[in-house]
Amino acid sequence: MQFVKTARRSLSSVTISGHDGRSHHARKSDTPVTFVCVDGEGMTVNGDHRYVLFGVGENQISDAGGLHWTEIFEFLYIHNRPHTAFVGFFLGYDFTQIFSTMPEDTAWMLLTTEGQKLRRHRVDGKAPHPVQLDGWQFDILGSKRLRIRPKTCDCIVATCGCKFQPWMYVCDVGPFFQASLLTVIDPKGWADGTQVVTDLEFETIREGKAKRSTAILDEDMRLYNRLENVVLARVMHTLDNGFHGIGIHLPPSKWFGPGQAAQAWLKKENVPGRKELESVIPPWFAEAARMSYFGGWFEIFMHGIVEGNSHEYDINSAYPSVIARLPCLLHGSYSHGVGIPPRGSERSLTLVYASVWSPGMPDGGRDQHIGAMLHRDGHGRILRPMATEGWFWWDELQASQRAGLIKRLDNRGKQKVQRWVSYEPCDCPPPMSGIAGLYDKRLAVGKKSPLGKGAKLVYNSGYGKFAQSIGDPIFGNPVYASRITAGCRTRILEAIATHPKGTANACMVATDAVYFLDPHPGLPITPLLGEWEHKGRSNLTLFKPGVYWDDETRGEISAGNNPHFKARGFVARDFVRSIERIDDAFRSWGTLAQEGSLNGLPEQWPTVKFRPAFSMTTALQALRQHDWTRAGTVRTDIELEQNADPFTKREGLYQDTYDGRTIYRSRPHFNMIQPEHELEWVPSFPYEKRFGMDDPFSEEYKQQLGITQDGNVADILAWILTGE
Repeated sequence: MQFVKTARRSLSSVTISGHDGRSHHARKSDTPVTFVCVDGEGMTVNGDHRYVLFGVGENQISDAGGLHWTEIFEFLYIHNRPHTAFVGFFLGYDFTQIFSTMPEDTAWMLLTTEGQKLRRHRVDGKAPHPVQLDGWQFDILGSKRLRIRPKTCDCIVATCGCKFQPWMYVCDVGPFFQASLLTVIDPKGWADGTQVVTDLEFETIREGKAKRSTAILDEDMRLYNRLENVVLARVMHTLDNGFHGIGIHLPPSKWFGPGQAAQAWLKKENVPGRKELESVIPPWFAEAARMSYFGGWFEIFMHGIVEGNSHEYDINSAYPSVIARLPCLLHGSYSHGVGIPPRGSERSLTLVYASVWSPGMPDGGRDQHIGAMLHRDGHGRILRPMATEGWFWWDELQASQRAGLIKRLDNRGKQKVQRWVSYEPCDCPPPMSGIAGLYDKRLAVGKKSPLGKGAKLVYNSGYGKFAQSIGDPIFGNPVYASRITAGCRTRILEAIATHPKGTANACMVATDAVYFLDPHPGLPITPLLGEWEHKGRSNLTLFKPGVYWDDETRGEISAGNNPHFKARGFVARDFVRSIERIDDAFRSWGTLAQEGSLNGLPEQWPTVKFRPAFSMTTALQALRQHDWTRAGTVRTDIELEQNADPFTKREGLYQDTYDGRTIYRSRPHFNMIQPEHELEWVPSFPYEKRFGMDDPFSEEYKQQLGITQDGNVADILAWILTGE
């Protein structure tokens, strides 16, 4: 077999310059990085799954009886060397197989939140104390990065004053791509001259993956393992060069997801971090923003097969387009008040606490295809009922009114805007405006080029850094996180409001995309950031939010190909055989409607069971199930169930004739209670996570707030958030 030869090191020419503009020295992160990839293979013998092969680059160890964690750590560490990134592609399987050979109490200390709390360092920002066992120290960051080193002293405590060997880091690079390895390396997805595999290599890896369930420890397995490691190293080298093209240099220990690249870019752009903003943003404004956070909007308004043509409209890089316009939060003015907020500038950020309901409320007699505003129930589920109460962004609320989803915002009826908080930005330029430049650069150099791929990973990952709450959220920011998602939802609402046929024509919303039965004549279809892309769909089946397919998928299945379709919560290829059965079940609705028995009872919604190709009990699952013997066990006889009933978001089911088409619709939940004589709104539950910021309701924080010229800050906070 012939391997494509690529350079083993990636090097940037960027150096640090002094105040006189002359070069100083290369940053540590600019040091050339070599990528060495790791991967393991298993086989099942008489129902017993064993982890039998482990490769570091092209070097391997194997044991038909199963490898032990000490063997793997020793083999890994002899390859450790400076300026080398040791990475693997979705290493969850490998980490579980390794940890499953450890004692249960060690795994508990390593993996559980309880064990991690016991190991927490008393100095904020410091890594937790490592776990130690049999001459090794080790720790894991989430499930994304393993670090190991030999224990060279006899001290009982893990963190002592003795001199240690350097840490070796093994990073999971799968999150950079969020796709299968075959999709990532497919030559069709790379610009000419940048492909990372030959056709023969691609076919060898494809065949190896197809045989994984029946694989045995032989030369074919060894060849497949070596080739995967070699090819992934080429991918990472190419991606690293792309990052260098936009001034991003990740050290070997930071290759565990695109969030690290986005974080490096935010630092490079001098974007204020959480700690700096926490001292500036009033806690009542930050709390209102946190309570307004709902994330993306996923909802289907029609169900089953939407016969004929429909139209998908996607916002080009929706979240980055909002990020590029976000204002500086450091130097403007914050204010609050009651009732409807005063008119601000176009750049104002205003949140309101409001009780809103659909135009057909309170009797619900008017057909309402889409609910009033997003709502979080007591189980943390997001829905869009016909009435809700909570904190919302003012411009999103106004867009909802223009779309006909809520009544007039004039405080003349029972629908009320009760209080508001607002920020009037300073004259600083938007701190993340460079996001637009990254997007434009990707278009200029080509989406499939290394630089284009690197740029996309960075600008698509910025939102995640603002929404981060776990770990050390350096850029955690409730204002930005909530504003980004609300900005996208507002764009979708504007598209619905401006469609000539309004809400009745909308089939589905999928975060940054909206689907209509008929074309939208007013949306700009261009490749520019924040504008729209259009795709026609034929006989679109809407199974559940995030799971849908059309004639293109059916055609691929008929041709014997592996179809690509939207599948959320499971692997699409495991579900393929169920598509025809689901389509048939949806077609039966016509008969039920003719009989007058279509009502949306649970048994009328299609339910399918299917077997995934691979199911493994993770080490953490085994610990939670109090059965450590199950850690790493692999089964192929597990059945998964998927059901089309949208009961958590919507209710009922009825047939509608719309513009000559037969459509199946459901209704938003009512979401009001009547304890006595009058209906009462059910408030939305606030988002529980804090984006790394302090809890202003804690007694310790209240004491820190003290007195301002406006009065006691704790009292102002309570008034803003509760009205009392």
